[in-house]
Amino acid sequence: MAFSGALTLTDLNDFITPSQACIKPVEQTNKPEEKEPGAASTEIQVDSTGAYYEISASGAKPAGQPQPQKKLETAQISLNDCLACSGCITSAESVLITLQSHTEVLNFLSQNPPRSDSSHKVPVISIAPQSLASLAASISSTSSSAPVTLRRVLRRVQTFCKSVLGFEHAYDTTFARHISLLEHAQEFRERKAAGGTGSLPMLASACPGWVCYAEKTHSEMLPFISRTKSPQQVMGTLVKEWLGTQWGKTYVFV
Repeated sequence: MAFSGALTLTDLNDFITPSQACIKPVEQTNKPEEKEPGAASTEIQVDSTGAYYEISASGAKPAGQPQPQKKLETAQISLNDCLACSGCITSAESVLITLQSHTEVLNFLSQNPPRSDSSHKVPVISIAPQSLASLAASISSTSSSAPVTLRRVLRRVQTFCKSVLGFEHAYDTTFARHISLLEHAQEFRERKAAGGTGSLPMLASACPGWVCYAEKTHSEMLPFISRTKSPQQVMGTLVKEWLGTQWGKTYVFV
């Protein structure tokens, strides 16, 4: 994958400042730059075409003589720099966020052909135990009865996903999490036995955003990132390649 070169927002003097939610924040905002005594000062002007020019404001020039100016390049951020973090400042990234939203899932469920159709896809949703724990804590805090167990919350979520949203199957990712942890332990033993540069420490995360951030901003960390699939990826493999065969479906229809 080709990234957008050595583009770093903190090295640019741009007028558009990304929001605080952006993964590439500007370290200093509205802070005057410290200058040495006698240093030259500059200002930026915009012409009728929208081009930006840096003009030196130091030193007096004879009347009628134009100030020396330098045309500034436009800073660009490609989709290769985007993590869909909602801190975008252009319309292109907002399209990427839309394609990963819950609206896209609901659109797929509503447009999915019926089961009698050969092009019907089996919609499956997987739920992390952390999400179930958060729901259980929220329900228990607003209920005067006994605390709600994770199993009970899972059954409620499964009923909602299948009877209301239209999913055919809803699973907990705990089993996939156990498989992922065992594979992580095996990979660590292999790395420790192999030794050498780039083996240890081994970094791992179940968050795809963390891995994406490391790939795009800290390439030096890539040799240390675990190659083992996350629980979410393991669950996807189990559903598409194993359960799919039990349902008589190829992985593209699950």
